Amino acid sequence: MKAGKLFCLLKKSRRVSALLLAALFAAGSLCACAAGDVNGGFTPDPGKAFESPRPLPTAAFTASPTEEATAEPTPAVTDAPAPEPAELEAAFRDIKLPADVKHDYFAIPGELLALMTEGDREMYRRVALAYFSGESEAEIPQGIGEFPNLWRVVDMYFPLFFEDVDDESIAVKHGRIVWEYKGSAKEHEKTIRDFEARVDELLAPVRESDSFIMQVLTLYQHFTSGIVYNGIGLDGVDRNEPPYLYDHAADAIMRNTGVCWCFARAYNFLLCQIGAKSLTVHGLRRGDGAIHEWTVFRFKDKWRYADPTWDLGGNALNFFGFTCVTREMDGYPEQDVSVLEGHSLRASKYFEVTDTFYKSLYTGMCSGEWYELDHENGQIVFYETDYSIFSQPTPKEHCRFDPETAEYQFFD
Repeated sequence: MKAGKLFCLLKKSRRVSALLLAALFAAGSLCACAAGDVNGGFTPDPGKAFESPRPLPTAAFTASPTEEATAEPTPAVTDAPAPEPAELEAAFRDIKLPADVKHDYFAIPGELLALMTEGDREMYRRVALAYFSGESEAEIPQGIGEFPNLWRVVDMYFPLFFEDVDDESIAVKHGRIVWEYKGSAKEHEKTIRDFEARVDELLAPVRESDSFIMQVLTLYQHFTSGIVYNGIGLDGVDRNEPPYLYDHAADAIMRNTGVCWCFARAYNFLLCQIGAKSLTVHGLRRGDGAIHEWTVFRFKDKWRYADPTWDLGGNALNFFGFTCVTREMDGYPEQDVSVLEGHSLRASKYFEVTDTFYKSLYTGMCSGEWYELDHENGQIVFYETDYSIFSQPTPKEHCRFDPETAEYQFFD
């Protein structure tokens, strides 16, 4: 077979593979995540009992989940008004980390901070500061109440912690959260350096563009083209059985592998490093109740969905900038999509994701067999293969899309 023909067939097969992957996800053969697990575990078979990969302490932490813990504190009663999101965000931004820490591990949007409990916010702060001081415990103040989403938020905005800490060592004892590092003090310091260097590496291509949305797309391209899904592979090997090897955002960042929540949270973390407002949500799939997790980011004063898991393959942008209506068509009703854990935390109550600015992308109107990012012109370039009988099959521009204006142009 001639090289040109082989090239075009390979390109075409990439798109077919991407479409097959999306269909498999929709059918439930990939990324079936288990409900209610604070560590983000998932169940490939909805009829099968779920076993948490690495059980962390109970989600609703007070101070007494073990016999050794102190008595449960009484939540403080106050008439003070709830703090505003902007105030909470500013307060977190003011938290000082050691001077040699490069990246921002307190870049949590105020909108999400406002939904977290006081216990979530305070214990996140204490755990992060203790970690960077080389300590292995954080005191739980009396009256702080529960912190049901602490570890989910740590994984979303402080993924370095789970790269360095043994999950099974995390416990609550004598009114403190305690943990053990995977290695020595020197290895702890090296883990921090290696993680921050890897984040620098991932952010380097972003600097090719001054356009914020092109930076967002550059990171998305990485998490769809350079990542390997660690569930039931197309080779038929079931990687969902214990031991679960990849279950944190750090696995997607450091080793380019994971499952839906790893990709969603890793993408979320890196978006926050370029100044974006970002978080993740998770939805119950209609029919079998399996959970899937994806990212929400803010652009042009609107919240938008991005699902790197369902765009794996790197050839398409079918799940970038889409809406809750589109997500419901995928099988995730709006009433079953939540932010954080808790029955009252329905995502649509706090985050409206209805803007159709990018409908030309997620409806497939502007698409191709593959795409590239033109940083010089700030455009997405979609390509098709030219099968003209007068020449060898060659790539040609099919469509150019401007993500800043949503304008596009087709080429004959």
